[in-house]
Amino acid sequence: MTSRNLFFKLLKEDFKIRLWTFVVSCLTFFFSLIVATAMMISSHMNMVEWVLESEVSKAKAEFVNSFKEFISIDNPIFALIFTGLSIIVAMSGFSYLYSKKKVDLYHSLPVKRETLFFIKTLNSIIIVLTPYFVSMVIALLMVSANASDAGLVLEVCKHFIGWSLLFLLNYFVVILAMMLTGNMLIGVLACAFFHLYFPLLSLMIKWYQSTFFATYYGSGFIVEKLLPNVSSLFITFNVSEFSTMTRVLTSTRVLTSLIVSAILLLLNLFLYKKRASESAGKSIAFNVIKLPVKFMTVIFISIFMYMVAYRIMDDSSYWGIFAAVSSAIIAHSTMEIIYNQDFKKIFAKKVEMGICVLISLLLVAVFEWDVFGYDRYVPNINDIQSAAVVSDLLEDNDSQYYYKMKIWRNTSSPDTATTEPAGSDTKEDYLFDIEDKDAVLKLARICISKGTQEYAPYIDGDEFSRRVIVSYKLKSGLSIQRVYYINYSSIAEQLAAIYN
Repeated sequence: MTSRNLFFKLLKEDFKIRLWTFVVSCLTFFFSLIVATAMMISSHMNMVEWVLESEVSKAKAEFVNSFKEFISIDNPIFALIFTGLSIIVAMSGFSYLYSKKKVDLYHSLPVKRETLFFIKTLNSIIIVLTPYFVSMVIALLMVSANASDAGLVLEVCKHFIGWSLLFLLNYFVVILAMMLTGNMLIGVLACAFFHLYFPLLSLMIKWYQSTFFATYYGSGFIVEKLLPNVSSLFITFNVSEFSTMTRVLTSTRVLTSLIVSAILLLLNLFLYKKRASESAGKSIAFNVIKLPVKFMTVIFISIFMYMVAYRIMDDSSYWGIFAAVSSAIIAHSTMEIIYNQDFKKIFAKKVEMGICVLISLLLVAVFEWDVFGYDRYVPNINDIQSAAVVSDLLEDNDSQYYYKMKIWRNTSSPDTATTEPAGSDTKEDYLFDIEDKDAVLKLARICISKGTQEYAPYIDGDEFSRRVIVSYKLKSGLSIQRVYYINYSSIAEQLAAIYN
């Protein structure tokens, strides 16, 4: 009973200290939900006055649908709100870890570290989700008073759960950054690292592939979908979709948030228990992460600067190497100063610096020299489940391929249906029915041996090269695409076999 009373007493005291964050949360949701809903209702009422009586029910349905879209987990406004609030409550709750005096004070209390951790976490949840819940209920009542919808309550509950889990995901990511660092500046940098590193790495890989691989068409699921979604920020803002299907996408984001939040909760609790009180004021709280973080950062900066110099200086590898080596040295020296908090350590651990430079240059060479044969790749025929070929040599009429239909509803005119034609970048998804896979592979091999640049003229005639996209779906589940540029006469026989 005594420990329970102490828990609630500490919970209450911590809430008082962080009362300003609760005020910020209340004001944020008051304006973003209650006031915004009132504005929507006012706009709806003004519109109803001008529509025919027979169209009132349709106008109300449109209003309810607009409200559902507004509160959905695809709204970037709420993504920004919950991301910002997660940073505020996390920093306000655990900022004492960066002060030696406050750490000694908290750790001298007659409570376990687990209890302190859950007090801070529970208060953070209360501070954000209580005003959000109350505002959602008020907004729901306001909408229900003006338009009835049987599924509105369920929709509100669904989005409340979704945004709550996305908030927890971002909150625990910020807490992880704070657990691993010893001062506020490095904590902010660590938070930026967790949010941006892997999405930027994805962009870097695609940049290298598109620059050095002549047949580059797409980077695949891992680079285009998985790496960006390692970032909780990208999941929250839905920057890189796992799926084009809305239901699959929504459930994937919510499920991912739930699982990763649970893992991060346990990880943060473990780190909090292991974190030494002396870590306050240091740059990094755990020495074991210094080396991997340094290597990841230095190598990334080095290969980035290589590409910048390479492109600026008209594809000069010499300037690229200079930029890669010099930026690696500068980045490594800077990180050593930060780690040791001593400018004299600027050239410490020269061997590690040399290894970073070497790895950076090797990674550049892998792409620039196509070490693994990206442009020469042709799968084994026994590994192919299905294949597709889309050729601009045969037709450019994209409008015959339809992949999306949308019904446009209007209160003043009949409903209309429009179809969105598939572009040349998507229509091959609908042509995976080629039976003669051997002809596809022969075509690919001819394109590799005789292909040229886009629209380049051939010496032996008036023909110009045109695009040919070859797509493979392998039995392993991988989807691989390559794009070639070649003239018609070089592959006429193979195209005839494929399309016949």
